[in-house]
Amino acid sequence: MPSEKVGFVDFPEEDSTIWKYMDLPQFVSLVEDEFLYFSRIDRFDDPFEGSLTQENLKYRNLRKGSDTAEEPIGQYRKSLNQELTKYTYADCWHLNDGESMAMWDLYTTRGYGIAITTTIKQYVEMISECQSKVYVGAVDYIDYQEDHIPRYNTLAPVFHKRRSFEHENEFRGVVQDLPYFLKAAECHGNAEMLESDIENFDTEFPPGVSIDVNVDQLINQIYIAPDTPSWQASVVETITESFSNLQHDITHSSLEENPVY
Repeated sequence: MPSEKVGFVDFPEEDSTIWKYMDLPQFVSLVEDEFLYFSRIDRFDDPFEGSLTQENLKYRNLRKGSDTAEEPIGQYRKSLNQELTKYTYADCWHLNDGESMAMWDLYTTRGYGIAITTTIKQYVEMISECQSKVYVGAVDYIDYQEDHIPRYNTLAPVFHKRRSFEHENEFRGVVQDLPYFLKAAECHGNAEMLESDIENFDTEFPPGVSIDVNVDQLINQIYIAPDTPSWQASVVETITESFSNLQHDITHSSLEENPVY
């Protein structure tokens, strides 16, 4: 199914490089199983994932004459927005021409990490072959006290984050698989009905969804983290060589080069 570009912020150039940093077991899983894992956003470390801003709350209160989330309309919108995060999944990449020491430290165990690169064009082409509709775009970093997130769009909160995360410079693929009662809730606007639907909905939502990809066509380069012991470098090389369809050389991180004085 064709992917759809999300335009909350300018869409990056198609030849832009994106990076995914991971530990060795995640890399092995990627090359062996050949799928990208989209995680449910309510399981992310950032508790603000999928949330709105204070400006959005002010607009809601002004429009409905309510000054608290405990009022009927406030409770309805709060319940709806919170529930949306359980049916929204994201695959996160770092948009950058070169390596990032911060990303190595944040997303890998020091000295034991792997990074892969691709381009936005390749990524979009790979996920466009899957059965699920995937929305793609760069994350917009805003002030959650002063700025607002576009209204009446269930994807908008997923492509916005606080400015304190701006170092991530994130590009995302997002799958949003909403059950019937959440789609209906946008129409009826009834808090009690929504709460009843949430309570009675007995389908379990998975912690993530997998999107099949051709790993060899997706990956451009494979990097080994700074300070990686020689034995692990050999393990990574052996793993890549064991997959006949994965024809990539291993590049050692340039961040471990000796300084020149």
